[in-house]
Amino acid sequence: MIAEIGLLKKEQGLVLIPGLSVAEILNHFEGDGRKIVTLPKVIECSSQAISPAAHLRALLKHNHDVIIIELLEDVQVIKIAMQAAMTGHLVVAGFAASDEASAREKLKQMDIDPFLVSSSLIGVV
Repeated sequence: MIAEIGLLKKEQGLVLIPGLSVAEILNHFEGDGRKIVTLPKVIECSSQAISPAAHLRALLKHNHDVIIIELLEDVQVIKIAMQAAMTGHLVVAGFAASDEASAREKLKQMDIDPFLVSSSLIGVV
């Protein structure tokens, strides 16, 4: 479904997908040569706790083309993901919204700046 729309062929932007399956999404990128990284919902680290926001910031330093985030639910992570989507990364993320209108409303309720949303969000599948 995503490949039919062509959103995953974009160079940058944020694509929100309810019920994201990282394995399914990775299949769409097979053989296209882009550098991809995934951010799982739960991050385990034996030596110290690392927040999803800190993990995402660290991943951005490695210049990946595509960032797949299993679930966007933390305001800080959402803001970082949107900044990444505006600066040359394609960000594909799971999000609890069924369509673009409900996604925009939920982001508004989370006090995400409307400019960030309009500048970064390219689609909800």
